[in-house]
Amino acid sequence: MKNLILISIFALSMNTAQAAQKYKKIEAATHSNSTAMSYNTQQDSGFKFEARPGFGTSASNFTWGINLEGKYGFKISGNTLFVGLETGFFRTGLGSNDFESYAINSIPITPSATFEFAVSNKIKLYGGASVGLAIGTLSHSISNNNDFGFGAAQGTSNTQTAFMWKFRPGMVLNDQFVAELPIGTTDGSFYFMPNVGMRF
Repeated sequence: MKNLILISIFALSMNTAQAAQKYKKIEAATHSNSTAMSYNTQQDSGFKFEARPGFGTSASNFTWGINLEGKYGFKISGNTLFVGLETGFFRTGLGSNDFESYAINSIPITPSATFEFAVSNKIKLYGGASVGLAIGTLSHSISNNNDFGFGAAQGTSNTQTAFMWKFRPGMVLNDQFVAELPIGTTDGSFYFMPNVGMRF
């Protein structure tokens, strides 16, 4: 009888120790998750700046440039709504030969809104839009060459303002690297300019 009581006490103490160990593991995991969630919240919300160079097509012409965007993030049910302003510089070639060339240099000014959600600890997807104006300068350069290869370069330019919008699906990796596939129109012409850059 005495031995049975001792065995019962030993088994009870072992169960208690195992339960305590399991509780410590659960507590540690909960703390780790809490810390990670807090870190993600700090990473997602607040002011962000992005620089995203890229190239593509506008009105069936080759276009290259850089997107610059400042935005502020608001947490909504674990996801993030960003509201900001997008600008940059873009150059669209309209054709050239030995004597003349045409190009459009433009600066967009477009308020933006994007909604970002996590699909894993490292990857976030987003979708949104930018709508506003593109201020462009149409440049026409003429080169007057003589038989000796010398001549004077002449150029004319005029400034135009065009309405533009674009839908912006994209991806963020490690809250730092950004890739986007914007598609829309500028002055009624098709616009597509994939870009990759950094978030700060």
